Amino acid sequence: MGTAVLCVGCLLFSNLWVSAASAAGTVVTAEMVKTQAIEKINAAVAELDDPRPKEIVFEKCVFRDSEPLQGNISYNTMIPGGIRYGAVVPVHVQVVADGRVKRNAICYFRIHVYQKVVVAAHDLQPEKELTDGDIYLEDREVNSTSARYLTDKSKVLGQVLNRSVKQGKMLTENMLQQPVVITARAPVDIVATVNNVQVKIQGEAVESGRIDEIIRVRNVRSGKVLRGRVRDAQTVEIV
Repeated sequence: MGTAVLCVGCLLFSNLWVSAASAAGTVVTAEMVKTQAIEKINAAVAELDDPRPKEIVFEKCVFRDSEPLQGNISYNTMIPGGIRYGAVVPVHVQVVADGRVKRNAICYFRIHVYQKVVVAAHDLQPEKELTDGDIYLEDREVNSTSARYLTDKSKVLGQVLNRSVKQGKMLTENMLQQPVVITARAPVDIVATVNNVQVKIQGEAVESGRIDEIIRVRNVRSGKVLRGRVRDAQTVEIV
């Protein structure tokens, strides 16, 4: 009988403890907020549809443990500035109790992305055709979301730079251009299509040009200066 009474007493004490804990509310900690922010940024990065390897680095959370909050606790997470590689990315976390925002927090991350890119093997000069010995591929951190880094050596070979590039620097698309194939005063074939018939006349380049560039050429017979598109090293098509 004494044992049964003791057990009932234990049960009553246990119920009272649970009720007291529930009445005390929930303390939201900085670690809980951090967990929500990590889930948000991981999901946002996954949605980028970018297969390159990435590293998400947590820096800090601006949040102190809350006072006990009553009701059902939930979180609203947002990345107002979007995902930016290499820069600080703030993740905003709202702590919500029974549908009302009770606390605000900000957690900060950096996202590093890596890619195998074309790199200068030595100091490179403009207007010199690039060969296999001028470049190599290397895994590098590429934090810019706008720069178009080159990842295929075959698309670089035979092209020229429009600026000097130091050894070890990554090459981007805006550094490259076609080489000059026609120089000023060089003889060229001037071609034009008239009534579906191609006409070819002897000409002279007034200025230098690259493939697909528009340059001025002179009709040797008439002396008339025309504008045409460079098709190859000998041919300019009137436009």
